[in-house]
Amino acid sequence: MDSVQEQEDLSTGGKVRGLADAVKAFVPSKASEVMTDEEVDRTTAYITRYTDLLLLEVDEEVKEFVATLKDWSLTWLQQDGRVLLGLTGAPAGQYFGDEVVRFFVPEGAASSRARGEEEQGLKVLPRHSLAPGDMVLLTAGKGGPLVGGGWDENMMYGVVTERSRNWIKVAFETGPDKSELQDCDTWRLDKSVNTLTTERALLALVSLWNRVPFSSGTWSFSSLLGGSVAGLLGRQATPEHDNPLRDNIEEFFEDFSEEAGHRRHMGALEGTSLADVIMRADDAFDWSSLPAEAGGMPERAILEARKTLPSAGRPDMAATAAMLKQLEQQGLLASAKHSFRLDASQFIAISTAMLNPVTLLHGPPGTGKTTTIGGLLFFLRRTFGYKGKILAAAQSNMLETAMKRGGLRVLRVGEPVKVRSSLQRYTLRAQVEAAVAKDTTICEAREEQRSLRQQLRTMRKSRRSSGYERKLLYERLDELNALIDKEVRRITQQLLAEAEVVGVTCTGAAGPELAGAAFDMVVIDEGSQASEPEALIPLMKGCRRVVLVGDHKQLPPVVKSSEAAAGGLGQSLFERLMDIGAPSAMLQVQYRAHPALMDFINSQFYSGLLSNGVAAADRPPPRGFPFPAAGVPIVFVAVDGKEKSNARGSKLNEQRCGLAPGDLGVISPYAAQVSLLSKQLQERGYTINARGGSSDSDDESWVADELEVKSVDGYQGREKEVILPSTVRANSQQQVGFVDDWRRANVALSRARTALVVVGHRSTLRGSETWDAFLKHVAQQGCVVKQEQLRL
Repeated sequence: MDSVQEQEDLSTGGKVRGLADAVKAFVPSKASEVMTDEEVDRTTAYITRYTDLLLLEVDEEVKEFVATLKDWSLTWLQQDGRVLLGLTGAPAGQYFGDEVVRFFVPEGAASSRARGEEEQGLKVLPRHSLAPGDMVLLTAGKGGPLVGGGWDENMMYGVVTERSRNWIKVAFETGPDKSELQDCDTWRLDKSVNTLTTERALLALVSLWNRVPFSSGTWSFSSLLGGSVAGLLGRQATPEHDNPLRDNIEEFFEDFSEEAGHRRHMGALEGTSLADVIMRADDAFDWSSLPAEAGGMPERAILEARKTLPSAGRPDMAATAAMLKQLEQQGLLASAKHSFRLDASQFIAISTAMLNPVTLLHGPPGTGKTTTIGGLLFFLRRTFGYKGKILAAAQSNMLETAMKRGGLRVLRVGEPVKVRSSLQRYTLRAQVEAAVAKDTTICEAREEQRSLRQQLRTMRKSRRSSGYERKLLYERLDELNALIDKEVRRITQQLLAEAEVVGVTCTGAAGPELAGAAFDMVVIDEGSQASEPEALIPLMKGCRRVVLVGDHKQLPPVVKSSEAAAGGLGQSLFERLMDIGAPSAMLQVQYRAHPALMDFINSQFYSGLLSNGVAAADRPPPRGFPFPAAGVPIVFVAVDGKEKSNARGSKLNEQRCGLAPGDLGVISPYAAQVSLLSKQLQERGYTINARGGSSDSDDESWVADELEVKSVDGYQGREKEVILPSTVRANSQQQVGFVDDWRRANVALSRARTALVVVGHRSTLRGSETWDAFLKHVAQQGCVVKQEQLRL
């Protein structure tokens, strides 16, 4: 390969760099009519900076992908879940105009097409990590996409749309035709570099040019699908001259749609009134200058918020504590109308969000971020009658909380397979399918289609019909397809308009389902883990006020390129705005862990600001475990041994495996250690939970007899009754490496509810400031034992 760019063009379908060049070169021709020269320069500089950083990250991902294909054996690729082999394919309809193929492994030698139409007769697919939204490469046989030092010229590029235990569906702009599918039953799918988020982030950067007013009900954006949704969304269209840049930006999106293949299936990004704030805000920025009523915030909500927070900006905790205590005594922080019982810091956070167009909700571990956001959404909708559209880029548990405890109408946009089963019927797809089944127009059209297809099959068999007769039937089929598509779009837009909260991922906010939809308020959960360009994606859906939820003292955005990270891609928008003093509120009562488990976390990472909402008696440690210090359910197991690397470069330490007494979660920062722990635990008779989920018995993914072994990143936002972090590194140079990141240490040590068992090499860990402090803490508590002293 001559260059990374050529590798990218071949391995990812190739439009990222061309799109990036177009983004950097684009300046709306009418920009000077609504922007000063300074604003144009600022916007250009911001877009150029983040576009270049995104390209650095894509380059690094491509290098890693190519190296993996070259250096890893096929067995390793399969074990890591990156490859599926020996697949049979069958046509499975369309996905927004792309042909969909369902891949599976039939049990016997029956017709592949017949086997593909039913679950019965299909083998369970091997364990794999291919999920909806992942980009994949399809090749015939076992050879894979790299052949003889170059790319297979016949490989095809697609996107996973759906999967089950027995099959996986992939959408192709240009995929295998029916004859190719019938002739081959040894297809191979490779997980490729996923550039979808990058592409949508680049389009979000373009949308920064859009000048959107703060006021609600005065602006709308027409859908690229061709129909206005202003009426459905309750907005009044703005005259063209009020937004002279819109035409330029629409043209850019249309050009991209024509050239981008399957990635044309994105909703147009409408811009945000916060664009200039995001690009211009610094330490001296006057946050109180932003209108509290932005995005249609009701006046009564603002007045109530000001009773708690006399002025915009950061709350004065001392000034409001007495008043909040009085409110709690009066029973105003809880209500029979909902099941949100809020503490004072949560109430302050809600008030802050109602008073400020930009709010940072800082939620340390176990402090009730989900409850707080659910309470905010409930109060806005039910108490204050907020009429604006709300988009929540959030995890399913937050949406479920808003729905179950607040009674809100929530619509989840995304593949049902990626949503917990209790929420699947609330997904847009499930709701559309239910509505379609009752729609007379669609039912009649589909019945006519079935009749026409039967006529065509009869004509082909008899061979007596004319080409003209078949042409008429095909034309009628096309008309019916267009009619069905139009009706489905109408149903989709109606469902979106009726929802009180629409839930998505950051990337999903630019998906085709939301084309033409605009939202006044955006809530971004885990905002501290999203890079700034990624966070822009939901904001560009017309956002006029935003609540960024997260904890910049836990995991940052995942960035593989050290150059991109150093350039700013590794800092989230949440953290940057926190650093320059944006309005924020910190949740200060933790409800997760035994108080002794939070002592170190509180003092080391949160300046002692956290208090305990649970007592030691509420979190009894597991019986029978030999904790060395009475009343302190913590043990540090000091082990000897020396680390080694496996052939894939990941660290492992074999003497650190096997400590898994009962129901717990095992954490390691390295993939090799995760694999080794999983293997050894399986050999000891344990079943490993590969699905995830919390330790709570009401979590549908939790199984009492299964252990969960994951990386630190896999446990962000999660909890278990007992956590066992294995720190892996053991060397005489005190090289802690990956484990040295204090934010990862925070995550690893703050997941447990009742007990914490840390396994590590003391001499090595003393090379880290954070881990050295932890070692001193457990030593003072009398919680250190040697491996040979531990009897389970």
